[in-house]
Amino acid sequence: MDKSVQDQENLFQGECTNCGNRVRATPEGHLHRCRRASCRHLPVAPCVFDGCKRPRETATLCTGHNNQKNKGKPLTPLRPKRPNKSLLERDDSGRKHCPQCDLWLDESLFSKRPAFSDGLDLQCRSCRALDLRTKKYGISVEQFMKMLAEQGGVCAICELAPPAGQSLVVDHRHSCCPGKSNSCGKCIRGLLCISCNSAIGMFDEDVKALRRAADYIHRELEMPRGHE
Repeated sequence: MDKSVQDQENLFQGECTNCGNRVRATPEGHLHRCRRASCRHLPVAPCVFDGCKRPRETATLCTGHNNQKNKGKPLTPLRPKRPNKSLLERDDSGRKHCPQCDLWLDESLFSKRPAFSDGLDLQCRSCRALDLRTKKYGISVEQFMKMLAEQGGVCAICELAPPAGQSLVVDHRHSCCPGKSNSCGKCIRGLLCISCNSAIGMFDEDVKALRRAADYIHRELEMPRGHE
């Protein structure tokens, strides 16, 4: 069979993502806007994900949310697009703009990135670390900040703020994702300081052992002190 004929047979009818007219589309389901003049002048319908205003790439989702769906990940809010600012742009004090926290910061707070025109990372170190941490645990930066606000910025166990230069870490149920370096995002328990997170890890998350340890300390505190 002629290849062009076979290619035509591999196409199927779908609906234009914008006006609903019947169009040809690929088997992957990428139903782009049709070529009718009446449709080209219409605004592109937004993604159906709550709060997302990006134009649709498929019948319902934008490119970013469609990629999440194809990878089998839960749909989460997308990171805002980087403002159209030059990497070389600096303010009057010589500071660089971080698009994540939207702050002008000293260049020393950015990691070295020789591949970029200014030799510095796009994000400051704090935002880059937060971005990597949330991706590892399958949550968005917005979800992390929401948990942090709900806990009042303190550890969920000792209820103390982390020391200067440290941040709370994401705690999740390890039995949910055994042998995996990343979490599925559905077994997140809360945010802990490094000490508390290490402590429950040393107890291998054994609730009975943790209770025995608490009883042991409690008994010691109630024991009468000898005379000095």
